[in-house]
Formats: sequence, C-alpha cells, structure tokens
Amino acid sequence: MRPVTAVPTTRPEVGVLVEAPAAAIPRLADALSAEGIHVSFALDKASSPVAPRVFSYGDQCVPRLGKGGLVRWLGTSGQLRRLVSSMGFRHHFIYVSSGPSVGQWWLAHGAGGRLVAGAVKLDDRGDQPGSLRAGEVVELSWTSRSEVQGLLGRLIRELRDDHLAAVPVGRLLRDAGQPV
Repeated sequence: MRPVTAVPTTRPEVGVLVEAPAAAIPRLADALSAEGIHVSFALDKASSPVAPRVFSYGDQCVPRLGKGGLVRWLGTSGQLRRLVSSMGFRHHFIYVSSGPSVGQWWLAHGAGGRLVAGAVKLDDRGDQPGSLRAGEVVELSWTSRSEVQGLLGRLIRELRDDHLAAVPVGRLLRDAGQPV
C-alpha cells in the first residue's frame, strides 16, 4: 500500500505533483510553463474547467482522493470512475490521496490506479527542498497565495542547481519504464 515516491532513472528529471486550490491552478500553470516546468496537478472534481488549460501546457491532471475514513472509502469506485474518465485515462492511471485507507487503496488498485506521493514535500511554511535526485517525486502543496512565489522560486533554484528538469509524474514513470 506504499505510494510510489521515486523511480530508478538515468534521465535528469523529477516528477512534480502540485496540490493547490482549483481556482489557483490556471495562474500556476502559466507561471510554471513560463519557467519550462511541467507538472501533474491533483484535482478532486470531475470535469474541472482547469483541465483543458493544464493539458495545453503539456501538464497532467491526476485524480485526488480524500481521506479514506471508516466508511468514506465506499464511494471510491464512483469517484474514481468520474475523475478518471474526465481526465482522459483509460485502464491505468496514477492518483494521489491525503490519507488512503486499505479499502480505498484496494478499490483504486483494482481499477488500475497507482498511488503516488512526494519523496520531497514542499509547502507554504518555508520548507527548503535540499538536494533533489533524479527519479524523485516532488510534491508542492499550498493554500496561501502569498507564499506561492517563494515556493516556486525555491523549486526553480533547486532544479537549476541540481541540473534537473521538472516533468509530470506520469511522464517520469513512463520515461523510467515503469507502469503507470
């Protein structure tokens, strides 16, 4: 039940996963694309209006499931069906969860899902990424608009210092020959 947080690769790239309020995603996609950074955006609503904009930049949308809870996981199948089809996935997909239960993981795995999470996690509380390694998943999370620029600046500096490219997590897995 462990999420994929890194994959072995010879390519100088990391997968970047962004968790942000849906309303902030178009502006973030603009800013990241201007820096040559491509990411996976986690979305928890089917047919989100941000998806076409994200795809136009070469970014990826991935389903985000809430905490499993005692019985909340029972709605996982329906939630995944709506999210996965609206994001263009077919049989295999990656997803994120803020706290998967065994039932939630089992249903998602049975539907072709692969849980991913950050090996390196950055949020709006001043985290410093340290040295990044090729093949890692870097997870950016924030809720405060005032911290976005600082967080992006730290990520951009670290990517440049470590001579790494940022790619959507699905691409990182495919480039490494891993099943999605």
